[in-house]
This record gives sequence, C-alpha cells and structure tokens, in this order.
Amino acid sequence: LQLFDPAVLATNEHAEIQSAGALLLASAAPSDLKGAEDLVVSFLKSPIAEARDAAVTAIARLSLMDIDTADRLADHVASVLYRKEEVPGTRDSAVQAGMTEGILASFIRKGPDQIWTMLRAKAEPARRVGAQALQSFDAENFSLRKTARIGNNDQRMARDWAIKSLSGRLNEIEQKPEEIFALLDGDWDDSREQAYKLIRNKLDPGSWRAETIVAFCDCITKPAQAFGREMLARAFSNDNAQLFLRRLSEHPSSGFRLTIARLIREYAANDPARMKQVEPALRTILSRVFSSRAAKDQSFAFLNEEISRGNAANLPVVADMLDRLSATCVVDDKARILNLIVRLKERDADLVPHVQITPFEIRQARVN
Repeated sequence: LQLFDPAVLATNEHAEIQSAGALLLASAAPSDLKGAEDLVVSFLKSPIAEARDAAVTAIARLSLMDIDTADRLADHVASVLYRKEEVPGTRDSAVQAGMTEGILASFIRKGPDQIWTMLRAKAEPARRVGAQALQSFDAENFSLRKTARIGNNDQRMARDWAIKSLSGRLNEIEQKPEEIFALLDGDWDDSREQAYKLIRNKLDPGSWRAETIVAFCDCITKPAQAFGREMLARAFSNDNAQLFLRRLSEHPSSGFRLTIARLIREYAANDPARMKQVEPALRTILSRVFSSRAAKDQSFAFLNEEISRGNAANLPVVADMLDRLSATCVVDDKARILNLIVRLKERDADLVPHVQITPFEIRQARVN
C-alpha cells in the first residue's frame, strides 16, 4: 500500500493511471486496506467512473471487517452524499456505496434521528440512501407527525413505508388525527390518496372533534380541501353547527363557502331556533364583496324559500338580516335583496318598517 499515493493515483489527470490504481485497490485484501479509508474515499471522488466503481467495491469489502471501520467509511460516504457535486457522477457512486451492506448497517445503527436527517436532506442522494435504510425501522421509531412527513418524501420507497406504518397505528391516529394532516395536505398523489382511503375505510372522521375538522379545512391543496368538505358534511350536527358556521363561513376557499351555504339550507329549513344560529354565517356569506357567487345563490335561494314558507317565527329574523344587508351589500346584490324585502312586506307590512312600498301611479293619457 505504500505505493498507493492518493495525490498521484486518485487525482492524476491520466485516466489510465487512475484506473490502474483503482484496479489495485479493488483487488487488495481488506486487511491491507484497513486504515486507508481516506485513500479509498479519494477514489470515490474520482472523475473516472471505473475508479469510482472500484472504490465502491473496496468500501463494500472493507466495511464488513468491523463496526469501527464501517462507521468511519459511512461518515466519509455521507460527506459525499450531502455536499454539492463538483465532479459529475460522484454522488451516484456514493449512493451505491451507501447501499452496500456494511455502510447501510452503519447508518441504521445511528438510529432514527440519523435516518430522519437523511430523509430531510436537501441533497437527493442522501434521501435515496435514507429511504433504503428506513425499511429496517419499525413504525414506532417515528412519531405520527414525522411519519406523515415521511409520507411526503420524494422517495417512493419512503412514502410506501409511511403508509404501511400508519395502517398499523389506527388507534393513535383516531386519538390525534391532526398529527397526520401534513400527509393529507401533501403533494404526492399516491401517498395522499392512500391516506384518504385509510381514513375513509378504517377510521370514523365523523367522530372527530369539530376543532380538528376545522383545522383540517385550513389545508391548502385542492384535494385536501375537497376531503375536508367531505368530512365536514359527515360531521355537521346541531352540536357543532355554530362552530362550523362561524369559522368556515369566512373560509377563503369558495368551495367551503358553497358547502356551508348548502348545509345552512338543509340544516335550518323552517326551524326558527336554527335560523337564529345560521343568521351570522348567512350575513357573512352575503356581505362579502368577493364571496362565491354559487354560495350567494344558495343563500338567496334559502331566504326565498323561508319567505315562501311564511313561518311567523322565521320572518323577523330574515327581515332583520335583509335590512342590514340592504345598506352594505354590493350593487350586484341590491336588486335581489330589495326583491326579497318586497316579498316579506307582502306577507307582513310591519317587517322592515323603514321601507315603504309605493304603488306605481297609473295616469290616463290626456286626449285633446
């Protein structure tokens, strides 16, 4: 090994010299390479593919000698995985080295924190090796929150591991469903859809606390918001109606405002007590300048139906709401509101007292 000089062999500009040194390296007995980790790794950084391949072979053999040697080599390999690639192909070669039995075992011995760091690394090669090492860990080695984030990893192997892990922790998820919201709001269709299927088929989101569902409705991706509306419809009841209506009538998503408008129409129909409950939410939907037009259409249709029903206990609530809205509504809605007020006063002239209906005066044409 005294003939091996990294400065001459590993960085020599002549490919033939590097390749020759690499072949000697790969064929050397592991006992001869012990203590020469720096030399081995210098070939791993070579611009010559054959030299890097030989280094991977040497690392694989050397890392099986003893744990200390494997751990030192693993640290060297990790440094190549994490750093910006200066020579094309070096990080792919480091991935090959990281996947070898002895090096992978070293990463696994370092425990869940090491794997979590690799999975969260900016360097994709480190995430690739981390995903492979992850397969050796049990679900309980990671919290629900971390498992959900692993389900958003760009490595398919890691995402599959996360879904499988969550499938065995249903009781935990039922107690703390918000811990996996990061996965439900993730960017990867495969893991996100598997998580939705898990909840629909194995859990009961209808039994979740109202605050939990409201929190989930704050997710930002369209699939998550659609799933949130589905859960909202399943969980909506007299016990949580006020919370849902108060919090979600102001939701920035037009889809949620439309869902709330539909739920109001079903929930409070011909019910004076519920009508008073939903009144603030209705005013919120109808008074917003940029509110969903579909949500406003649902709300106006509901008010029109209530006027047609003529429930004496409901009409004053509707009248007070329309009276307030008529002073602040956008121009596009004023005609609809005034039309509803006219219909109200046809049923009870004392409603909305400051509005008076004056019949058109029909004059006879003067004939000369």
